[in-house]
Amino acid sequence: MSASSSDLHPIAHYCRAIPGSRGAARLHPATVSRWILSGVGTPTGRIRLTATRYGSRWLIREDDFHAFLRALTATSLPADEHSSSNDAEHDRRHSDQAARRLKQRHGL
Repeated sequence: MSASSSDLHPIAHYCRAIPGSRGAARLHPATVSRWILSGVGTPTGRIRLTATRYGSRWLIREDDFHAFLRALTATSLPADEHSSSNDAEHDRRHSDQAARRLKQRHGL
C-alpha cells in the first residue's frame, strides 16, 4: 500500500498532539521512537508502531498510529468484554447490582 506524503507525519507531530505523563506537557520524542524500535510489552507480546524511515527521520501514517493505539487499548481490556453476545444483558445486570448497593449504603 502506498501512502501519500500528506498521510505521513514526523514524530514531532504526534508529540505535540498527545499530552505527556507525570506532569510533562507533551509526549517525549524518545517515547515514540521507542514505540517504533522496541514496541510496548503486553501480556500477549510486543506491539510496535509501524513507521517509515526517510533519511534520518521516522515518518508515521495517521492510520498506523491509530491502529497502534487501538491495539494497546485492546490488550488492556478484559477479553470477554467485547466477545459476549449478551453485552446489553451483562450491562443491565451490573447496573442493577450497582443500584442495589447504592440503596443499601445510602438509603437511595
